[in-house]
Amino acid sequence: MDFSSKFELIKSLLKNIKGKTLLIIHYDADGLTSAVIFSRILEKYGQEYKKDFFCTVAKDSYREEYEKSEETKKHILEFDNIILLDYCFDSYNDLETRNIFVFDHHKSGQRGKPYIINPSWEVSSEELPSTSSIIYDLYYYLFGPDKLLKQTTFIGACSDFMVYGSIPYLHTNSKDLDLFMSNSILPKPILFDICQNLQNIYEHTGKEIKLFEHLLENTKENLDGFFVFNPEQQKIILDTEKEELENIKELLEWVEVDETKKLIIINLPPEHKALKKYIQNILELMYTDYTKLIYTNRKNRFSCSIRSSKVDLLKIVNELKKEFQDFSGGGHSFAAGCAGPLEKKVFLIQKIKDKL
Repeated sequence: MDFSSKFELIKSLLKNIKGKTLLIIHYDADGLTSAVIFSRILEKYGQEYKKDFFCTVAKDSYREEYEKSEETKKHILEFDNIILLDYCFDSYNDLETRNIFVFDHHKSGQRGKPYIINPSWEVSSEELPSTSSIIYDLYYYLFGPDKLLKQTTFIGACSDFMVYGSIPYLHTNSKDLDLFMSNSILPKPILFDICQNLQNIYEHTGKEIKLFEHLLENTKENLDGFFVFNPEQQKIILDTEKEELENIKELLEWVEVDETKKLIIINLPPEHKALKKYIQNILELMYTDYTKLIYTNRKNRFSCSIRSSKVDLLKIVNELKKEFQDFSGGGHSFAAGCAGPLEKKVFLIQKIKDKL
């Protein structure tokens, strides 16, 4: 898609940027790489991190915090410019007194606003780009090509299974030797695990924002920030891998497999919720053609993470949201998240199964 008209609006803001800017970024590889690229854009306009622009790392619960927490909303409104990266809110009415831009690729939230750059409603799921590639397209529009940022973008695109749809926004093709080897894509699980190792390091210390800062500082000249770890960080990775391998043996014994529906369900205990991405990786490799549903109890609600290459998951989630007011969720057609009241868990999971 051609975003040049919207990019012109952003260019006008950046040329005359005033006040402080807040980046709200999704805490995954696509969100993180989007934030690094957008930070490089801000730096080109003389902005400095922690002086002129700041960052909030948003996990899935942040959307609910924004809707229900006056403190969170007040914090956001302290900024003059608000940029959401790989993340969206259901409504921006309270923020429209500020300069706001939303870069996303989830078919959720609002559409049709001039400040929302989101192609999800206009292209097929096979052609959907990563958010990082849209941000790189903006960088390219403003400054031209950049080999290092293109490679950074590629990590975000691979981690979100969106290499094919992202290539046009990278202004390249499958013969680009900066990204591809012998016209074949570097296996996605490798890049995904690299970012997962980084996340394990910083989640271990409870300082997720430090991961963004680590990448911002250590990817200025090359991609060492993604690949190089100090001895303490290496120990955290190895200890985490050992713990995950031990736990995974037990958890995989709890797998419920429905061959009729080509469905795998795992009840993931809260104390093992950190294993979710690790389990998803394994199941993706072992059961590519199956729908994978992992659910976890949280206080008075339960949450589900669903993956499928065969079923339109977002359609199912949106249908259930219309049928049940206390059911929430969103995502992509092939990867979605949802949640509901704990007392209705069995009922709602059965409804998901029924719709497969």
